[in-house]
Amino acid sequence: MAGLSAALFAEPNPVVIKAVLHAQGQIPSPAVRLPLLPASPDATDAALRLAAGIPPLRAATASAG
Repeated sequence: MAGLSAALFAEPNPVVIKAVLHAQGQIPSPAVRLPLLPASPDATDAALRLAAGIPPLRAATASAG
């Protein structure tokens, strides 16, 4: 989890987190407002690779309820 946390915060919060959630289909857009810029493809890819073994939030929440 420490590696995933580092990857998600490799660039200013919340850009990488939003990019990963968008790639997983959890949110409709990875867009952020200025002065933030979109996450870099390298940061997004690294975080996605580390997050691959973690179930999506909706699935984890549904099974916990």
